[in-house]
Amino acid sequence: MRIRCALSAGLVLVGCRSLPAEIASCPDLDCGERWVTAYWAEDSASVLAQVAALPPGRDRDALIQVMTERWPGGTAPLCELLPLGAAQSRCRDLNERPHLWQVDEADPAAGETGSGKVYRNIAVELDDPQLPWAGDAPVQAPCDDPAHRNTCQVHAAQEAARAGRSRDASLLCQGAEGQKWVYECHFTVAEEAYVPERAGQPGPAAELCLGSGYFLYRCLGHLAGEVSRAAPAAHSQDAAAWQGLEAAAQEVHRVLARTSSELAQRWVDQLWADSMAWAYEGSGAPDGAPLDHVGDWALPHVRAAVAWQLWTSGTQRRRQLDWWAQQVEQALQRRLEGQPEVHGDPLLDGVGGHWIDDLAGEEELAWLAYRGFARRAVHSDPGLDAAICVVEAAARNPGLAQAALLREALRHPDPLLRWTAARLAADMAPAALADMEPRSEANALVRGRLEWARTRDRGRPAH
Repeated sequence: MRIRCALSAGLVLVGCRSLPAEIASCPDLDCGERWVTAYWAEDSASVLAQVAALPPGRDRDALIQVMTERWPGGTAPLCELLPLGAAQSRCRDLNERPHLWQVDEADPAAGETGSGKVYRNIAVELDDPQLPWAGDAPVQAPCDDPAHRNTCQVHAAQEAARAGRSRDASLLCQGAEGQKWVYECHFTVAEEAYVPERAGQPGPAAELCLGSGYFLYRCLGHLAGEVSRAAPAAHSQDAAAWQGLEAAAQEVHRVLARTSSELAQRWVDQLWADSMAWAYEGSGAPDGAPLDHVGDWALPHVRAAVAWQLWTSGTQRRRQLDWWAQQVEQALQRRLEGQPEVHGDPLLDGVGGHWIDDLAGEEELAWLAYRGFARRAVHSDPGLDAAICVVEAAARNPGLAQAALLREALRHPDPLLRWTAARLAADMAPAALADMEPRSEANALVRGRLEWARTRDRGRPAH
């Protein structure tokens, strides 16, 4: 394929108006772009094979870049055909970042994979966040081939972010072609600006996230996950490590509070939920040691992590819910000697949300972030909050005692506890709801969840 037409950012172009049967017969890039667009939905595998069979060179490389930006996640086999370096690296990156094809650009918050849905525990109502240098002109990076303009921009922005030059990184991102790629560039360079294993600070990374548009909550969620990896093991007496984690939380809070105090607080809440999950994973018998180093505001997250550790420690017995709640509260008071000061890698992604959308009235409930993407209701009574944490852990970790415990929670005198059990059982243990009659439930929120569960159950396949 000989390229004579100039590369365009669009995929429906003038010129090359008739399409040949095979892309190899296209006389120029305009025809090639229209050809892959016409045939992709019909047979993407054939399109990939035909593009891969084109003669190597800048013409084929340009087409692969266009295709990768048009169908991220679908062009991975072509990445190896690009020359080693920035172009191949970016091709791989775009095929490994699910948000690029999950988010509906016309309505980014829609659906369970929308930007505001995955990180529901961070998302707030925001006006357009402004970067400190919002009025400065975009910067164009040197680029030998205009066909690779976005690759050049992203590569230069990443280098600037690694060097701690956040402003330069952002202005280079703003020089990318297409709003989506400006946003994705900011997301990418925010991840480069703070990496726990090397130099970097979370504040500049949070600042760069503010330029990521409809990827903002994903960007901030990823940052919380990375910063949480600095959490020491739950039994650690390394005061400096705990202080460093708290300093990072305060630094990001200062940055985000300039945009929204609610966003700043939500992010800190997310950080401590992730950090305590990280601290307690694989830590042995749980106690309340982190409370000696962190403020009382972390207590609900420590409580949730202790409940998770108790339930998953292999001691699941047919005990009443009140007994489990007492075990959690007693553990918070203990300080155990000789426990391992190491931790594992918690599987936060697998926890699932299970409270993405609010039903009528639920928007008034107080809640906190919970192990990654999730959130949980928080109770003002410590013992009942401990019981809620046990129910959250039990629902996500089936065992011999799970069904009995959920059924008990569904009949508990406290409505918030009943509501938690109804919400979780609907997703993960519908059999526990078998004899629950919504009309007999006095609390409107619990009744709403039971009715919602019944509606969902009608759509479940028969077994």
